[in-house]
Amino acid sequence: MIFKYFSYWIFIWYILYILHVIKYNPKIALLFALSSNILLLIVMILCKTTTHLVFLLLLMMLLLKIIPLYTIWNTKISQKDVSVFALLLIVYILYMIMNKQYINEFINNIIELIIYKKNTLPLMQQLENLGL
Repeated sequence: MIFKYFSYWIFIWYILYILHVIKYNPKIALLFALSSNILLLIVMILCKTTTHLVFLLLLMMLLLKIIPLYTIWNTKISQKDVSVFALLLIVYILYMIMNKQYINEFINNIIELIIYKKNTLPLMQQLENLGL
């Protein structure tokens, strides 16, 4: 289920912001998500995850975080933007709890990706299905 990954929530927020459906800037959330992906990338490299999976993660980062950040880089982050990010994170956590999607499942997916070199992330799987 795609909604168990907070990155997709943030990307949807970005799309809604670009389309002027909402006025709150997702820049802080995109920076948070990119930072967590950079940490994941470092761990993947240190654990010698396959080059193919590292490439797919980099492509996913480009599509979901780097390009969106680039398009809004010159925008300012307000206190309300930070508050909305915190609220979205709380709503996400509550959503996960209500749907019995717990952090251990997410951690298991990351462990399978890094240690067992299995493609466990939805967008990475879709990119792989496209022959990338």
